[in-house]
Amino acid sequence: MSKPEWSEAPAWSQWLAQDANGLWVWFEYKPYAKIKPGMWVEPSTSPSGRFADAGGYRSNPEWESTLEARP
Repeated sequence: MSKPEWSEAPAWSQWLAQDANGLWVWFEYKPYAKIKPGMWVEPSTSPSGRFADAGGYRSNPEWESTLEARP
């Protein structure tokens, strides 16, 4: 699966990122890269935000460069 389109994003999502395992995730609040286990997580200082699976499962060694804000 290629990168999801913003037209497919939940209305509340403000960020999109791909984990190392290839999973794309929509986030309500800006996440940060957690090198181990290779995934994006929200800072503990942010309010509890929503996130949702956006599909895809093809590993990406450059996952840390995938974070993008809603256009």
